[in-house]
Amino acid sequence: MILDLHRQGLSVTAIARRTGRDLKMVRKYVERGLELPAFGRDW
Repeated sequence: MILDLHRQGLSVTAIARRTGRDLKMVRKYVERGLELPAFGRDW
């Protein structure tokens, strides 16, 4: 989802707001070309 939003031209800040994720995490995933895992924390 993050990469799709980035391909549509949304900024990292806009993606973070829309997804409710941390700005640094969104930036990391966009730079590396990764998608966020679909599962939550395991603790």
